Amino acid sequence: MRLNATQCLQLERINRKAMRLVAGLPQYCPVVDLHACSKVNALQYVAEQQSQTQRVRLSTTVAGRPILRALGYDVDNLEPLSSPAPPWELIDLVDGIPLPKNMSSANPQRRKAAAKRHMKMSQKLSLEGTVQLYTDAAPFQNGAAIALP
Repeated sequence: MRLNATQCLQLERINRKAMRLVAGLPQYCPVVDLHACSKVNALQYVAEQQSQTQRVRLSTTVAGRPILRALGYDVDNLEPLSSPAPPWELIDLVDGIPLPKNMSSANPQRRKAAAKRHMKMSQKLSLEGTVQLYTDAAPFQNGAAIALP
C-alpha cells in the first residue's frame, strides 16, 4: 500500500496522539521530548523495520526470490539457498504420541496410571541417552518457568 506524504503525516499525528496518551504527556509537549519519553516507536521506523524483515524473509526462500526480483531488488548477489533437510531427518523431533483424554482431577486413578507410564517411558529414554525437553504454556504468578529433566 502506497501512501502519499499527507497520509503519512496524518498517520504519524495519530501515532503521536497515542504516544502522548501512553506517556501521560500534555498536548504541547515537543515532538523530540515525546519520542524521548515514550516507548512507542515512530511509524516511519516501524515501516522500515517491517520492510527490512520482509526482504530478509523473502530472500531466504525459493519462492521469495522471484518476488524480490519483481519488486526491483538485486537477488543475483545473494548466497545460494541451502537445500532443505529431508523429512526423515525431522521425524524424531516430535514423537506424535496423542495426549490422553479425561485427565481432569475427577479421574485420579487414570492420572496416576498415565503418570506411571510416562515415568517408565522417560526412564527408558534417559537410559538410552535421549535428551527430553518439555514445554508448558501454563501461566505462572511471576511470569514463566522452564523445567529440564
